[in-house]
Amino acid sequence: MAAMSGPAHLSNIARQRVLDAALGVQESRHRALATLDGAETGPGVHLVARGDLSSWTLTASATWRHLLSTRSAATAEQLMRSLPNNRRRCAAGLTMISVFDHESTEQAARRLLEAEPPGAYFYAYAPVQIKIVDRRSVLLQGPTEAGMGSLLELTDDRAVSAAWSYWRALMATAVPCRGAAHPPRLTDRQVQILELLRLDATDERIGRLLGLSVRTVRTDIGAAMAALGVRSRFAAGYAFAMAQEPHGA
Repeated sequence: MAAMSGPAHLSNIARQRVLDAALGVQESRHRALATLDGAETGPGVHLVARGDLSSWTLTASATWRHLLSTRSAATAEQLMRSLPNNRRRCAAGLTMISVFDHESTEQAARRLLEAEPPGAYFYAYAPVQIKIVDRRSVLLQGPTEAGMGSLLELTDDRAVSAAWSYWRALMATAVPCRGAAHPPRLTDRQVQILELLRLDATDERIGRLLGLSVRTVRTDIGAAMAALGVRSRFAAGYAFAMAQEPHGA
Protein backbone atom coordinates (compact mmCIF):
# COMPACT_ATOMS: atom_id res chain seq x y z
CA MET A 1 0.00 0.00 0.00
CA ALA A 2 1.15 3.50 -0.71
CA ALA A 3 2.61 5.47 2.19
CA MET A 4 0.51 8.61 2.54
CA SER A 5 -1.62 10.35 5.12
CA GLY A 6 -4.63 10.75 2.88
CA PRO A 7 -5.86 11.14 -0.70
CA ALA A 8 -4.47 14.67 -0.93
CA HIS A 9 -1.05 12.99 -1.29
CA LEU A 10 -2.09 10.81 -4.24
CA SER A 11 -0.53 11.26 -7.63
CA ASN A 12 -2.76 12.18 -10.55
CA ILE A 13 -2.00 8.76 -12.04
CA ALA A 14 -3.29 6.94 -8.94
CA ARG A 15 -6.45 9.05 -8.86
CA GLN A 16 -7.07 8.46 -12.56
CA ARG A 17 -6.73 4.71 -12.16
CA VAL A 18 -9.40 4.77 -9.46
CA LEU A 19 -11.66 6.97 -11.56
CA ASP A 20 -11.25 4.73 -14.62
CA ALA A 21 -12.18 1.68 -12.55
CA ALA A 22 -15.09 3.54 -10.95
CA LEU A 23 -16.42 4.27 -14.43
CA GLY A 24 -16.71 0.53 -15.01
CA VAL A 25 -18.80 0.22 -11.84
CA GLN A 26 -21.05 3.08 -12.94
CA GLU A 27 -21.52 1.46 -16.33
CA SER A 28 -22.60 -1.75 -14.58
CA ARG A 29 -25.14 0.25 -12.61
CA HIS A 30 -26.55 1.90 -15.72
CA ARG A 31 -26.90 -1.47 -17.47
CA ALA A 32 -28.65 -2.89 -14.40
CA LEU A 33 -31.13 -0.01 -14.30
CA ALA A 34 -31.85 -0.45 -18.00
CA THR A 35 -32.37 -4.18 -17.44
CA LEU A 36 -34.85 -3.57 -14.64
CA ASP A 37 -36.82 -0.92 -16.55
CA GLY A 38 -39.17 -0.36 -13.61
CA ALA A 39 -39.25 -3.97 -12.42
CA GLU A 40 -37.59 -5.32 -9.28
CA THR A 41 -35.79 -8.30 -10.82
CA GLY A 42 -33.95 -8.86 -14.09
CA PRO A 43 -31.09 -11.00 -15.44
CA GLY A 44 -28.24 -10.65 -12.97
CA VAL A 45 -29.85 -7.79 -11.02
CA HIS A 46 -32.31 -7.49 -8.16
CA LEU A 47 -33.65 -4.47 -6.30
CA VAL A 48 -33.18 -5.66 -2.71
CA ALA A 49 -34.16 -2.67 -0.57
CA ARG A 50 -35.92 0.68 -0.56
CA GLY A 51 -36.05 3.41 2.07
CA ASP A 52 -34.04 2.59 5.20
CA LEU A 53 -31.05 1.00 3.51
CA SER A 54 -28.95 0.98 6.69
CA SER A 55 -31.48 -1.21 8.50
CA TRP A 56 -31.59 -3.64 5.57
CA THR A 57 -27.79 -3.86 5.54
CA LEU A 58 -27.58 -4.43 9.30
CA THR A 59 -30.03 -7.33 8.99
CA ALA A 60 -28.66 -8.84 5.77
CA SER A 61 -25.08 -8.81 7.03
CA ALA A 62 -25.95 -11.58 9.49
CA THR A 63 -25.84 -14.03 6.54
CA TRP A 64 -22.63 -12.75 4.96
CA ARG A 65 -19.25 -14.47 5.41
CA HIS A 66 -17.02 -12.07 3.46
CA LEU A 67 -17.48 -8.34 2.87
CA LEU A 68 -15.44 -5.72 1.03
CA SER A 69 -17.06 -2.32 1.45
CA THR A 70 -16.32 1.23 0.33
CA ARG A 71 -17.93 4.38 1.72
CA SER A 72 -17.78 7.58 -0.31
CA ALA A 73 -18.83 9.61 2.76
CA ALA A 74 -19.44 8.91 6.44
CA THR A 75 -20.57 10.77 9.54
CA ALA A 76 -19.97 9.97 13.19
CA GLU A 77 -23.69 9.43 13.70
CA GLN A 78 -23.71 6.76 10.99
CA LEU A 79 -20.69 5.03 12.52
CA MET A 80 -22.25 5.05 15.98
CA ARG A 81 -24.84 2.74 14.44
CA SER A 82 -22.68 0.62 12.17
CA LEU A 83 -19.50 0.01 14.17
CA PRO A 84 -21.17 -2.01 16.97
CA ASN A 85 -22.90 -4.16 14.36
CA ASN A 86 -19.60 -4.69 12.54
CA ARG A 87 -17.97 -5.87 15.76
CA ARG A 88 -20.77 -8.35 16.37
CA ARG A 89 -20.66 -9.67 12.82
CA CYS A 90 -16.87 -10.05 12.84
CA ALA A 91 -17.02 -11.82 16.21
CA ALA A 92 -19.53 -14.22 14.61
CA GLY A 93 -17.17 -15.03 11.75
CA LEU A 94 -17.57 -12.29 9.12
CA THR A 95 -14.33 -11.37 7.34
CA MET A 96 -14.56 -7.65 6.54
CA ILE A 97 -12.52 -4.82 5.10
CA SER A 98 -14.17 -1.41 4.97
CA VAL A 99 -12.63 1.53 3.09
CA PHE A 100 -13.64 5.15 3.64
CA ASP A 101 -13.03 8.07 1.33
CA HIS A 102 -10.74 10.22 3.46
CA GLU A 103 -11.81 13.58 2.06
CA SER A 104 -15.54 12.92 2.53
CA THR A 105 -15.41 11.35 5.99
CA GLU A 106 -16.07 13.93 8.67
CA GLN A 107 -13.39 14.52 11.28
CA ALA A 108 -15.37 13.10 14.21
CA ALA A 109 -16.00 9.93 12.21
CA ARG A 110 -12.29 9.62 11.47
CA ARG A 111 -11.46 9.65 15.17
CA LEU A 112 -13.91 6.83 15.83
CA LEU A 113 -12.37 4.77 13.03
CA GLU A 114 -8.82 5.49 14.16
CA ALA A 115 -9.50 3.98 17.58
CA GLU A 116 -10.90 0.73 16.17
CA PRO A 117 -8.71 -2.41 16.18
CA PRO A 118 -6.33 -2.67 13.19
CA GLY A 119 -6.99 -4.60 10.03
CA ALA A 120 -10.57 -3.79 9.10
CA TYR A 121 -10.72 -0.06 8.35
CA PHE A 122 -8.80 1.94 5.77
CA TYR A 123 -8.76 5.38 4.18
CA ALA A 124 -8.45 5.66 0.41
CA TYR A 125 -9.65 7.61 -2.58
CA ALA A 126 -13.07 5.99 -2.94
CA PRO A 127 -15.47 8.13 -5.00
CA VAL A 128 -18.05 5.36 -5.58
CA GLN A 129 -19.74 3.35 -2.84
CA ILE A 130 -19.96 -0.42 -3.30
CA LYS A 131 -20.12 -3.67 -1.34
CA ILE A 132 -18.71 -6.94 -2.64
CA VAL A 133 -20.52 -9.69 -0.72
CA ASP A 134 -19.12 -13.21 -0.44
CA ARG A 135 -16.96 -12.51 -3.53
CA ARG A 136 -19.91 -13.16 -5.85
CA SER A 137 -22.35 -10.24 -5.71
CA VAL A 138 -22.14 -6.46 -5.72
CA LEU A 139 -24.40 -3.97 -3.92
CA LEU A 140 -24.79 -0.56 -5.58
CA GLN A 141 -26.99 2.47 -5.14
CA GLY A 142 -30.28 2.08 -6.97
CA PRO A 143 -32.76 4.68 -8.23
CA THR A 144 -34.34 7.27 -5.95
CA GLU A 145 -38.11 7.47 -6.05
CA ALA A 146 -40.33 9.78 -3.99
CA GLY A 147 -37.27 10.81 -1.98
CA MET A 148 -36.42 7.21 -1.05
CA GLY A 149 -33.16 5.58 -2.02
CA SER A 150 -32.80 1.96 -3.07
CA LEU A 151 -30.16 -0.75 -3.27
CA LEU A 152 -29.30 -3.03 -6.20
CA GLU A 153 -27.68 -6.45 -6.03
CA LEU A 154 -25.73 -7.39 -9.19
CA THR A 155 -24.52 -10.94 -9.76
CA ASP A 156 -23.55 -11.06 -13.44
CA ASP A 157 -19.88 -11.74 -14.14
CA ARG A 158 -19.27 -8.43 -15.90
CA ALA A 159 -20.51 -6.37 -12.96
CA VAL A 160 -18.60 -8.43 -10.40
CA SER A 161 -15.41 -8.14 -12.47
CA ALA A 162 -15.82 -4.35 -12.68
CA ALA A 163 -16.28 -4.15 -8.92
CA TRP A 164 -13.09 -6.13 -8.32
CA SER A 165 -11.16 -3.87 -10.67
CA TYR A 166 -12.38 -0.83 -8.75
CA TRP A 167 -11.50 -2.49 -5.43
CA ARG A 168 -7.95 -3.25 -6.53
CA ALA A 169 -7.43 0.29 -7.82
CA LEU A 170 -8.61 2.01 -4.65
CA MET A 171 -6.76 -0.41 -2.35
CA ALA A 172 -3.57 0.67 -4.10
CA THR A 173 -4.24 4.09 -2.54
CA ALA A 174 -5.28 2.80 0.91
CA VAL A 175 -3.74 3.39 4.32
CA PRO A 176 -4.96 1.98 7.65
CA CYS A 177 -7.24 4.20 9.73
CA ARG A 178 -5.47 2.80 12.76
CA GLY A 179 -2.36 4.71 13.74
CA ALA A 180 -3.58 8.27 13.22
CA ALA A 181 -2.29 10.56 15.93
CA HIS A 182 -4.22 11.02 19.14
CA PRO A 183 -3.11 12.06 22.64
CA PRO A 184 -0.60 9.39 23.71
CA ARG A 185 -1.80 9.46 27.32
CA LEU A 186 -5.23 8.18 26.33
CA THR A 187 -6.12 4.57 25.57
CA ASP A 188 -7.98 3.71 22.38
CA ARG A 189 -11.16 3.11 24.35
CA GLN A 190 -10.87 6.46 26.11
CA VAL A 191 -10.49 8.15 22.72
CA GLN A 192 -13.73 6.54 21.54
CA ILE A 193 -15.57 7.44 24.73
CA LEU A 194 -14.46 11.08 24.58
CA GLU A 195 -15.49 11.31 20.94
CA LEU A 196 -18.92 9.92 21.79
CA LEU A 197 -19.22 12.37 24.70
CA ARG A 198 -18.55 15.21 22.28
CA LEU A 199 -21.47 13.89 20.22
CA ASP A 200 -23.73 14.16 23.32
CA ALA A 201 -24.03 10.42 23.84
CA THR A 202 -25.09 9.46 27.36
CA ASP A 203 -23.03 7.08 29.49
CA GLU A 204 -25.71 4.44 28.93
CA ARG A 205 -25.58 4.80 25.14
CA ILE A 206 -21.78 4.76 25.14
CA GLY A 207 -21.91 1.54 27.12
CA ARG A 208 -24.29 -0.03 24.60
CA LEU A 209 -22.23 1.12 21.61
CA LEU A 210 -18.93 -0.14 22.99
CA GLY A 211 -20.20 -3.19 24.85
CA LEU A 212 -19.20 -1.81 28.26
CA SER A 213 -20.91 -1.39 31.59
CA VAL A 214 -21.88 2.15 32.62
CA ARG A 215 -19.47 1.78 35.53
CA THR A 216 -16.59 1.03 33.15
CA VAL A 217 -17.55 3.98 30.95
CA ARG A 218 -17.49 6.33 33.94
CA THR A 219 -14.20 4.90 35.17
CA ASP A 220 -12.64 5.52 31.76
CA ILE A 221 -14.03 9.06 31.67
CA GLY A 222 -12.45 9.74 35.06
CA ALA A 223 -9.13 8.31 33.90
CA ALA A 224 -9.26 10.41 30.73
CA MET A 225 -9.99 13.54 32.74
CA ALA A 226 -6.94 12.84 34.91
CA ALA A 227 -4.76 12.17 31.83
CA LEU A 228 -5.85 15.44 30.25
CA GLY A 229 -5.44 17.39 33.49
CA VAL A 230 -9.03 18.63 33.68
CA ARG A 231 -11.75 18.46 36.33
CA SER A 232 -14.98 18.16 34.36
CA ARG A 233 -16.41 16.03 31.58
CA PHE A 234 -17.03 19.15 29.49
CA ALA A 235 -13.42 20.24 29.90
CA ALA A 236 -12.24 16.74 28.97
CA GLY A 237 -14.24 16.86 25.74
CA TYR A 238 -12.90 20.31 24.93
CA ALA A 239 -9.28 19.39 25.71
CA PHE A 240 -9.61 16.26 23.61
CA ALA A 241 -11.05 18.21 20.66
CA MET A 242 -8.27 20.78 20.86
CA ALA A 243 -5.65 18.01 20.89
CA GLN A 244 -7.02 16.71 17.58
CA GLU A 245 -6.67 20.03 15.76
CA PRO A 246 -3.49 20.61 13.74
CA HIS A 247 -2.51 23.57 15.94
CA GLY A 248 -4.18 22.40 19.13
CA ALA A 249 -2.44 22.14 22.46
